[in-house]
Amino acid sequence: MLSVPSLAMAQEPIRGRPIIGLRSSWLHPVKAAGGLGAQPVEATETIGLQPYADWQFTDIFAVGVGMPLTANSPGPDSNGYDIGVAPRIRLGYPKYESVYPYVVASMGPTWLRVPQKVSLRGLYLSANAGVSFKLTHVLSFMVEFGYQYTSFSGNMPTSDLTSSPVYYGTARVSFVSAGGGLEVRL
Repeated sequence: MLSVPSLAMAQEPIRGRPIIGLRSSWLHPVKAAGGLGAQPVEATETIGLQPYADWQFTDIFAVGVGMPLTANSPGPDSNGYDIGVAPRIRLGYPKYESVYPYVVASMGPTWLRVPQKVSLRGLYLSANAGVSFKLTHVLSFMVEFGYQYTSFSGNMPTSDLTSSPVYYGTARVSFVSAGGGLEVRL
């Protein structure tokens, strides 16, 4: 007897499997606050990159860690980059054999490196909604939209000259993000 597989829940169980991924995002600043001395924070459109690794505990729940990187990150001179470590939680539901909608949230410490050769400590927070499309048995393409917030503070000179004055600076920037990437399910 010939049977037709159901579209709902046709995907094989994905419990207990590691996932390695790489996501890139276009970041558009929504709000920027703070500054260095009298100089306000500049926030420009930029790109972000996040390699990550998750462990899929159930078909619905995964926990992992990511390493968010932002080029031309927010700061008093908007000419630095930041790197962080952010634990992740992902909730999703395998809707069809090749479609996996999900939400993912991450938060963790981050460090902003500016041209004055100073690193400022900060906080990274993101919340995204996405869909993963299965391309092969192990490879998926994903699309995400969401929100990202970064906050940095610390003492920083106004230029890279040793005689320049040092001020306490802060940078708080909210972004909307749109991106995509690839995932490998091992």
